[in-house]
Amino acid sequence: MKPAGSWASIAAGRHDRWLHEVLDPLRGYRIPVFFTLHHEPENDAGGHGMAPSDFVAMQRRLLRIARNSCPNVTVVPVLQHWTFDPRRSDAQPGRWVVPEADVFGVDIYNPWSPSNGLRWRSFGAKAQEVRRWAGNTPMAVAEYGCRVDRRSPGRAVRWMRDAFVYTRDHNIVSMSYFNSETSRHESWELHGACEDVFARTLRRERVARIRAPR
Repeated sequence: MKPAGSWASIAAGRHDRWLHEVLDPLRGYRIPVFFTLHHEPENDAGGHGMAPSDFVAMQRRLLRIARNSCPNVTVVPVLQHWTFDPRRSDAQPGRWVVPEADVFGVDIYNPWSPSNGLRWRSFGAKAQEVRRWAGNTPMAVAEYGCRVDRRSPGRAVRWMRDAFVYTRDHNIVSMSYFNSETSRHESWELHGACEDVFARTLRRERVARIRAPR
């Protein structure tokens, strides 16, 4: 969710009551919860109290409160892969990293579409560019997606399958597909064979299943 004020104001403790109002009910679920405060913050950086250092400070305060009051809640700061893209010289990804976080969150998309001319990239190749900053911290992929190449439909199916294999071998503990038509280019929606491989993946033994207590 988005914060109730600027990152700096939350880091300074001026919204602690609001944080408790949000977090404390989650404790009652008695199941593991991932909580993200300001997903993809890079889009909103700038202005008073909204620098990368303010974001990190806000996450540190949130981590302290969650660990003390909601042991079932894991705070997962989620950043964009673009921040870690080695082709960039202006991003300074180290400014965004929260080393105290127990899980390192990131969004990973294959940027290719039939109309944008971008290079087809594997999930693993992009994840590796983030891993050097995550170190040994487990990673969670809050959003991922791949469009279908209608000239070669099996290409996206392999991408989906290979993404799951990569997570199994590289300490990625969670991933959520962005099943949406919302995009500057073609849709990310799952259809046909890609949806089938996603469903089969969910049935794998390695996928955790948590039954919420009644």
